[in-house]
Amino acid sequence: MENIGAILVITGALLGAGLSIALVRVNKHYKQDLEKAKKEILDRAMADAKSLVETMTSRAQEIKEAAQEENRRMEEQMNTLKKTLEFKGKILEKREQRNAAITMTINQAKKETDVLGESIENAEKEIVELLKKKTGLDSDSAKKVIIENFDKEFDIKRASLIQKTEESANEDATSIAKNMLKGIIQRITSPSSVDKNSTGVTIKKDRFKGLLIGARGKNIEFFESQFRDISVIFNLEPNMIYVGGLNLVNRNIAKNAIEKLEREKKDFDQNTIKRAIETAKREMDESLKKIGEEAIRTAKLTIKVHPDLVKIVGRLKFRTSFGQNVLQHSIEMAAMATMLASELNINPEKAKIAAFFHDIGKAIDHEVGGSHDQLSKEILEKYGFEADIVHAAYAHHDAEPARTPEAMLVKAADAISAGRPGARQESLTSYLDRILKLEETAKGFDGVKKAFAISAGRELRIIVDEERVTDENIKEIAQKAAHKIEEDLTYPGKIKVNVIRRTEAIDYAK
Repeated sequence: MENIGAILVITGALLGAGLSIALVRVNKHYKQDLEKAKKEILDRAMADAKSLVETMTSRAQEIKEAAQEENRRMEEQMNTLKKTLEFKGKILEKREQRNAAITMTINQAKKETDVLGESIENAEKEIVELLKKKTGLDSDSAKKVIIENFDKEFDIKRASLIQKTEESANEDATSIAKNMLKGIIQRITSPSSVDKNSTGVTIKKDRFKGLLIGARGKNIEFFESQFRDISVIFNLEPNMIYVGGLNLVNRNIAKNAIEKLEREKKDFDQNTIKRAIETAKREMDESLKKIGEEAIRTAKLTIKVHPDLVKIVGRLKFRTSFGQNVLQHSIEMAAMATMLASELNINPEKAKIAAFFHDIGKAIDHEVGGSHDQLSKEILEKYGFEADIVHAAYAHHDAEPARTPEAMLVKAADAISAGRPGARQESLTSYLDRILKLEETAKGFDGVKKAFAISAGRELRIIVDEERVTDENIKEIAQKAAHKIEEDLTYPGKIKVNVIRRTEAIDYAK
């Protein structure tokens, strides 16, 4: 039994030792796996952290750049706003200076009036006493005589003071108006547009001229009969055909039709000519619509314009006045009227619309006839414009007296656009004719010795006979001459009439 127990003990010890060894090995292997897994997790975490750091760094850089760009944009906006505020500030400062000058003048006039009143009162008392002593008049009678005398004197001084105040105010107003107009003219940089009385068509071969003329001139005769006031000129230059006439729309239609006929690969007849003209007319109709829409966008009109009126606007591109393109002139007018209205706190939309459409009648005056301002009025009434807008557009040439601020602004904008240097030109023949008519108009008045048109016809100097005309009559002659020029002549801008009367006395000492 003892041996069995010993054996069991030994066996148990052996089993325990083996089990311990096995557990130690298992534990060691498990620790290695754990260390490996831990290392893998740590490596992945490090890689993820590195990727996250790079992503966040890149994102932070993008945010920084966006913030810098936003800061730059904000600085530009602030600079623009600052310049605008400075410009407005200068205008307000000028207005305040003008108001201060007017207030100072009024206060000075009031002080002078008060001083004058006191002087009158004191003088009245003194003179009453003197008169009482010398004339023996009673107090009431003397006072009445004095008051009558001083009333007359005061009326004279008051009239003089009022005249000085008005002259000062007019000088200030003129100075402010000139400064305002200078700024507006400087902000308008549109080029002038001078169109000749003919449109050239370049052709590849002179043989085409013969085809266009046709047998016994039938083709060209039929071609010209399809237009009003259009003539085709062949022999001015090689490989050139000129289309002459005052109607620029028809000239360009004829030009496009000739270009289409040149592309015909065989001889053509009147039917071919008619098709080419009809195609050119359709293309011109589409072009007029696009031109009108673009002009309305450029002028920044906010109203909805009827499609037919849009085409009429497009026709203004093919109309000139003293060499100035009427469509460009209308766009300029809209911009100038808007700026003037903003300066004077007047409704800019009405002024802009009236200014843009003021010459719309010129688009159809070649076909319809009549004055363009009357046609403009009829067109605007037809398409339902407000009465104030119609009046402002119609009155720009004094067809009726301007009754609204918008009408005055349209007149002012028209004078600026037409009168600025280089805006308008005219041919030498028409210029000389206008100068001669201007001088002849002045010579028709009694007492006029000579008349000279100077400054390109913008000033008329009239020299009168000093023995037949007095100083009091020269103002009347100037007014009559200006009125007759307005009635009889057509001219750009305005004309200054200057009447000169010169007297001299000569004697000799012997």
